[in-house]
Amino acid sequence: MDDVFPSNIGRPAFGVKLLAGPVSLDQQYCSNMVVSRVEKTVHLMTKVQQLHDTQCELLLLRNCIGVSKLNFTLRTTNPMAIQSATSLYDQHLLNYLRQLVVGDGAGFGPVQQRLATLPIKFGGFGVYTMTDTGLWYYSFQLRYQR
Repeated sequence: MDDVFPSNIGRPAFGVKLLAGPVSLDQQYCSNMVVSRVEKTVHLMTKVQQLHDTQCELLLLRNCIGVSKLNFTLRTTNPMAIQSATSLYDQHLLNYLRQLVVGDGAGFGPVQQRLATLPIKFGGFGVYTMTDTGLWYYSFQLRYQR
């Protein structure tokens, strides 16, 4: 193989980004890449939260900085590599929803969290967690691989 490629071509040590998705045998490389994407999304959440306009914040959360930005990552990355990113994203998302719904955090328990993350047609906000979206993707893939 050494004589096929010129010696000045760099070889990645851990993995590469191929079509905007992490490709590597090293699970930590994929995990770090996904966590960095989630951190960017969380940063956007904090910026949108500074608007102090609940309707605009919810609209931007649903359409611009929600899990839809991470859908490709969820579909193309090993589920084991995105566990830490999933918990980070979901924690920030639920804290943000708590702030939007009740302001001070009182009275926003698991039932209210579940109601807020339902689709709009079922009375929710249409804001999805990475956990719920990941479960949907993987159950869908398993169903159609058979």
